Amino acid sequence: MTVEFGLTDEFVNTQYAPLAALAVHYQHNQTLEPLEGVQIPTKCRDFTPADKLKQILVSILAGCVTLSEANTKLRSEPRLAQAWQWERFADQSSPSGHK
Repeated sequence: MTVEFGLTDEFVNTQYAPLAALAVHYQHNQTLEPLEGVQIPTKCRDFTPADKLKQILVSILAGCVTLSEANTKLRSEPRLAQAWQWERFADQSSPSGHK
């Protein structure tokens, strides 16, 4: 995958360009490859357990304080998701009654 950084005329871009660059670096060096062997008893619909762990890492690096905050910060960033080789970010459910 080729990633280019610069100004575009596109309507949608990402405000998290450094995280996109980090994604390319991690993929090139297979830094997060050990996560592929993690077994988590969970439903695997659209995302593998490794994808879910990587998305937690991305949400932390993006400044999310809680996982549910990723819904507002990252769900609207399809270009960032594509840099990490996902179509979108997973929806993070929030426990009821918690803030």
